[in-house]
Amino acid sequence: MKRAVITLLILLFMTPVLIPAASAAGNEREHANYIVSVFNEENGLPTGEANAVLQTKNGYIWIGSYGGLIRYDGSAFVDFSDRLSSSAVRALYESRDGTLYIGTNDAGAFSFRNDVFTSLLTEDSDSYLCVRAFAENDDGTVYAASTSGAVKLGETSAEPFLFSELQGAQLKGIAVDGSGNIWALSDAGELFVFNEDEFITKISSSELFDTGFVNAVVNDREGNVFAGSSDGGEIIKLSAENGTTAGDLGSCAKEKYSAGDIGSINELKIVSDGRVLVSALNGFGFLDANGTFQRVDRDAENILSANKAELDHEGNFWVASSHYGIVRYSVGCFDSCNNNSSLGDYTINAVARQGKDFYVGTDSGLMLFDEDWNQKENALTALLSGVRIRNITVDTSGRVWMATYSSHGAMCYDPATGKTTDFGEAQGLNSEKVRVVYGLSDGRMLVGSQLGVNIIENGVITESYSAEDGLSTTSVLCAMELDGRIYVGTDGSGIYEITGSGLKNLGFSEGLSQGVVLRLTPDSDGNGNYFVCAGDKLFYCEKDSFRPLTSLVKGSGSIYSVYDVGGRIWLLQNAGVFAAEKSGALSEESVYTAHYGVKCGLTGTLSANTWNWLDEDGSLYLSTRKGVSLFHFKGSDVVMPRAILNSVTVDDECYEHPEALTLPSGARRVTMDISELLFSDTAEFMIGYRLEGFDTEETVTAEKHVSVSYTNLKGGSYTLQIRVIDPLSGESTDVQEISIVKQKRLTEQLWFMIACAALGMMLAAATVILIMRRKTKKLLKKQEEQRRYIDDITKVFSQCVDMRDAYTNGHSSRVAKYTALLASELGKSDSEVWKTYQAALLHDVGKISIPDAVLNKPSQLTDEEYAVMKSHAQRGAEVLGNIEIETGLAEGAGAHHERFDGRGYPKGLKGEEIPEVARIIAVADTFDAMYSTRPYRKKMELGTVVEEIKKGSGTQFSPDVVDAFMRLYQKGAFDNE
Repeated sequence: MKRAVITLLILLFMTPVLIPAASAAGNEREHANYIVSVFNEENGLPTGEANAVLQTKNGYIWIGSYGGLIRYDGSAFVDFSDRLSSSAVRALYESRDGTLYIGTNDAGAFSFRNDVFTSLLTEDSDSYLCVRAFAENDDGTVYAASTSGAVKLGETSAEPFLFSELQGAQLKGIAVDGSGNIWALSDAGELFVFNEDEFITKISSSELFDTGFVNAVVNDREGNVFAGSSDGGEIIKLSAENGTTAGDLGSCAKEKYSAGDIGSINELKIVSDGRVLVSALNGFGFLDANGTFQRVDRDAENILSANKAELDHEGNFWVASSHYGIVRYSVGCFDSCNNNSSLGDYTINAVARQGKDFYVGTDSGLMLFDEDWNQKENALTALLSGVRIRNITVDTSGRVWMATYSSHGAMCYDPATGKTTDFGEAQGLNSEKVRVVYGLSDGRMLVGSQLGVNIIENGVITESYSAEDGLSTTSVLCAMELDGRIYVGTDGSGIYEITGSGLKNLGFSEGLSQGVVLRLTPDSDGNGNYFVCAGDKLFYCEKDSFRPLTSLVKGSGSIYSVYDVGGRIWLLQNAGVFAAEKSGALSEESVYTAHYGVKCGLTGTLSANTWNWLDEDGSLYLSTRKGVSLFHFKGSDVVMPRAILNSVTVDDECYEHPEALTLPSGARRVTMDISELLFSDTAEFMIGYRLEGFDTEETVTAEKHVSVSYTNLKGGSYTLQIRVIDPLSGESTDVQEISIVKQKRLTEQLWFMIACAALGMMLAAATVILIMRRKTKKLLKKQEEQRRYIDDITKVFSQCVDMRDAYTNGHSSRVAKYTALLASELGKSDSEVWKTYQAALLHDVGKISIPDAVLNKPSQLTDEEYAVMKSHAQRGAEVLGNIEIETGLAEGAGAHHERFDGRGYPKGLKGEEIPEVARIIAVADTFDAMYSTRPYRKKMELGTVVEEIKKGSGTQFSPDVVDAFMRLYQKGAFDNE
């Protein structure tokens, strides 16, 4: 419980994390927004603390902790501790040749190469067991720092440095300078400089820092040495120039850097782009290319206890923390101004930009910010304090217009003069509850309010449209001008076009099935078409005809807005932004929809009837429930990950990362464990895999990890093909191929199969005729017996039904005759015609259960009696459902009163849902009901009956059965006699 609370607190305090200038990918970008994820024992990581984190060249993230060695593939954590003789890992390092080195707390160093762990102990194997850091020189030699001194690592062992100065030195850091000299850091803050031939010097902390002691050391690719202080966040870079003496600080060029308010530095790491990652007790950040420190974590008072850090291939930061486990900082696709503006506590209704200033509308007034999102106060913000502002826009003259819910109505503000002008009811506005202000291309302003539309020209209201002018719903939510035409969207009656002669409604009759129109957006192709956000659907309008884009998969709820940018459709809904390829959506093809929401850095969910600002550079300022987010109409800048075959398990034996595999002939189950090495939740990719030689087509899945099994593969050659696919662009990584050969069993050998085939043919020729004759004779006899039995039973039951119903004597046999005629006309076989005939004989068997008072009542039935009469269909189906030898009997009885249009009973089936036998009986039953004499009426004329049957085609009856009936009629099959 305590761990859960701590995790929740860190997420609340750290998400999203903002820094003033640099994204994780190294691109300078204002207001970069980091998304924080914490991994611990509650969500898959089998530990609540971590000492080290490293991404190896093959893409895996490795984690070292007191809980062991763990590998992460982006979806699953795998514990490798059982393959080491120690469960406590202090340090991780990958050498240039791809070997992973593991420093344990009590068992020395290990190397991991070709999926094999090798223990690297000294000759006495009882010392140098607590390994805390690694470093490598230019020739690939790897050194390790331990609490017993320093060692040089070989293929299978470790060789200690026996300089007397190093004896008893508890080392925690190590680096190698450009001359190949080793710099080892002790717990006491002393730097020991030596090489394989001699000890050079010892440097005290006071020679580098005024306060504190040296607490971290590292070298970069050029051989420069960086040292970090235990106090004040100081970092010093020592650059040894040609001709200088190793360890002679006086001859070294020194550069000092500050990590700001970060205090005790635990580790420095140089990453591939040259940045220096700084892990400290109370924070984490990096020195950028200019030597400026950029803090990544947010709260200076948060004890992050960062031990080591890593920057992965996608641009995510990973921090090994003693307090939280592993903390990941990812760059999303949203930036935010909340850090400077303190807007995180506000629900925003509208945002707009005029010049260098931002205008933000809320329910409690106007907020004004400069270009760096520092808040400003002026007479305008004071005037609008407490006023609800629904919409803000800027006209062609640079004036700011605001839609208010107050006596200000539609307010115009001129930043150049500071003058404000109100347009309310006193000036002729329909209502002072203004929802939208929209600038027209000729400089006029359209105002939409709760009571209609007004148009302002040169400071005067010149046009008004309200209920009296034909607005069925007067609440106006949005507006659009397109090719000189003006449209407004209403809160219930669709769209109105403002024409020279008045208003023209575009709604249900034009295909717009939703009346609440939140946005209207022109097609960027300039073809005069446009998109409509109405309710929970996106419509596309061509020549005043609307059609919903049904193939577009979206989030739940209403669509607030739509943008047509870069060949993609971008929908705004409560959960964020949804993007899909435009051409596919318009052509009703199945398209992939990507989702960019809070997990991608969006500061808060979106709301209906809020307004965003599309800047000149194409950036979109989004009004959210927690401030303003900036979106650039693209996903996160994540490098496409690679797919990897983690392992192949053959029955009970596991093979790690095989590049090729030969299976024994007796192998029964082969399981492929495949991962997409994607470590950011801010991007979406898919895995494609196929076992060529077995699978007919590629399987594509959105899962990041798949385990697929094949059983009893035939002997032969196969190729496992895997790749990663970008579902939006269709691009993919190169296909990786792993060859798999399964040895053939004896029974799969060609000569064996030929011999078996020949023998089988001989035996088959000798016995097949005799067997077939016997079976055929028995089958025919059995079928004939069954048929006679069914004939007898069905006739008896049908006669019983007709005997009970005084009004329909002989009805069942006549219906069966007509049904057989129809089935034959429909092309059924003799067997099918016979089965249909039997079902028709018993179609009214359920009437046996109907009381005589209802069944033979001479007068009209009451509603209750009619309900009892209707139950005969369901009861007949229940009775006949127990006859397993012929299922069509129950279908005919249960569904012959169903109608093709779905208005029948007992289940309301329609169309092809009704069994075919019941559709045929329905026509025959109705025909006999009309073309037979009953005690209470004479039969109808044949021509009249035929016309009634014909009218019921497509409503009461199946059209194909009616067509067959008409053909029979034309052939004279139904005699007037």
